[in-house]
Amino acid sequence: MNDVMRKFPEALSKVLLWMVLLALCAGCATPAMKGTPFYTGEYEKRIGPAEDRVNIWPLVYYRKPALSVLWPLIELTDEHFACRPLYSVYGLDKQKKVHNVLWPMARFDMRHKDNYIFPIFWGEDYCVAFPLYWHFDEPFGKDGGYSGLIPLWSLHRDSEGYDSYLLYPFIHFKNMDGARGWHLWPLAGSYIDNNGLYRFAAWPLIHQWSRGDGEEGGHTFAPLYYYAHDRGDSLFLSLPYSRSLAQNGDGWQFCLPLFYQARDGNSSKFLSLLYSQKRDMRDQSGWSLLVPLYFAQRERESRVFATLLGGMIKTPDESQWFIVPFCYR
Repeated sequence: MNDVMRKFPEALSKVLLWMVLLALCAGCATPAMKGTPFYTGEYEKRIGPAEDRVNIWPLVYYRKPALSVLWPLIELTDEHFACRPLYSVYGLDKQKKVHNVLWPMARFDMRHKDNYIFPIFWGEDYCVAFPLYWHFDEPFGKDGGYSGLIPLWSLHRDSEGYDSYLLYPFIHFKNMDGARGWHLWPLAGSYIDNNGLYRFAAWPLIHQWSRGDGEEGGHTFAPLYYYAHDRGDSLFLSLPYSRSLAQNGDGWQFCLPLFYQARDGNSSKFLSLLYSQKRDMRDQSGWSLLVPLYFAQRERESRVFATLLGGMIKTPDESQWFIVPFCYR
């Protein structure tokens, strides 16, 4: 183990040496590497002679016209100059240049007319003071655009219509993308589009909605009631009465604490304080109860009937009846 530990630094130095040699041989085509001995891009043809090259990289590297000092802090080529992160300029060989100041805090791109001094961004057809002010194109011009100072106002306008907020989200006006409407929240609001409508008053108390030419919709006055329908199905909720009804007649209803009733294609149920019953139409089984007078049950070929005074029980094997307290058979 001691021999391995003694040989480890020697092996590590060999690996690092091979990595440096491979990097020198491989090169790099990234423009930012122009001031290094690794660049092998379109600037591969050197202007200065190799014998005049100074290569103490990364401290100093020079081969005309590329110069770097403490790369990547200071670079100078025919295309760019950089003293990072204070200042850099790209496009020295072009009329319109790109300047960076205290990168990434400020950038001035004369080529594409995109500039910013964070958090302010501006260009030929936009201006943004992130995250509050946004301005794109010409909101009041022919083709429209967007302008907004959140939350004071926002206006999105195009050739088809407009969508505007004042004191977001309290005041809204819209007539765009097939939808039109307004709201003065929380007092009232009304919207209509190709799919239906939505209205409210005294939000969140009163709402009305409709979709699909009235096939689906509803209204509510919270907390008094809620009603919704979807084609032939409907749902009504309130206190104390509620119900649900399907197209095929299935459904339920209850009025607390008076009764509960439910029905589907095969069975029905009714529950109340005094009378209750359940039936299954598949085998004609079920039961019924009238408190305190009787209880009756039927299940296939079995029967049960009971009262406070007597009753009977009948099965396929036997039958019995009784009168309390007089007799039993």
